[in-house]
Amino acid sequence: MDPDYISKLPKILDETDTVTLLNYVGYRLVVHVSPLLAKVASPLLRLSHDHYLEFVPQRLQACMHMLERVYKHGMRFFGRMTFSRSNSTLLLKHYDYSMASLEMQLKSSITDRLLSSSSWLDRSAIGVAVDKLENMRLIFLGSADDINTIASYYNFNAQPLDPSHLVESFREIQSGTMNVYWETKPPKDDLDARYDHTALSPGHEYFFGRNVLFYPALKHCLLERHHEKHRPCPVPARLRRSLPRHVCRCGQARLLGGPQPRSHDLVEQRRDEQVLTVGTLLSGPVLRRDTRIDR
Repeated sequence: MDPDYISKLPKILDETDTVTLLNYVGYRLVVHVSPLLAKVASPLLRLSHDHYLEFVPQRLQACMHMLERVYKHGMRFFGRMTFSRSNSTLLLKHYDYSMASLEMQLKSSITDRLLSSSSWLDRSAIGVAVDKLENMRLIFLGSADDINTIASYYNFNAQPLDPSHLVESFREIQSGTMNVYWETKPPKDDLDARYDHTALSPGHEYFFGRNVLFYPALKHCLLERHHEKHRPCPVPARLRRSLPRHVCRCGQARLLGGPQPRSHDLVEQRRDEQVLTVGTLLSGPVLRRDTRIDR
């Protein structure tokens, strides 16, 4: 909290009527648990978190953010359980094919988008962007390791909940995932190091000077398993709007020799970002932010 706020809080509490204070505390508690309450509490859902998105069911948003607050590092547990479902005999083949397939789909879809819809870039800038995209290295965290090492890593601490002791087993798993997050040293041994410790989804990281994009393989495995009946694979759709900014967008447009985007182009870009976030929330975990590790 803000130190200034804390210093003023005792005076505010001293001057506040007890009944008013108790009513406020009760109101905040109701708002906090509103995702679990009956439909009559629906007007409070938007107040239960600070990341409201239009066109997304309010209860879905509120429940996801509540789960995020309650189950920190939960994405590691869900992802490891998903990864461990793969058949050990076919794991290596499936893993390699998935990674190569994702890279081809991603580069192809973004190249098509650059060639067809980059109205605020001239042809030379588009050519530079396409060339940069073709030469970009897409590195999946852990992909260079032995597949057995990866499988063992993601299987670690991924035991299911005990139906007879739900709360106790939940706390044990929660504690275990938190310990893995904080105690893994050095960071290069942590294949999930780009997880925000309070978020439900891994991020990605781009190194401009090296033209390298880091992306957790676990994210791809989890979403592909979750959407295995849907094609094309949903992951490229989640990256296609974020990757172009690394090769030709906004401040980097000047580096590519193209003009700065006009105001209505920026509006369209922000709308694209919102659509990406909304689509992610409707179909899977929320991609919220990146976390850096040294590479």
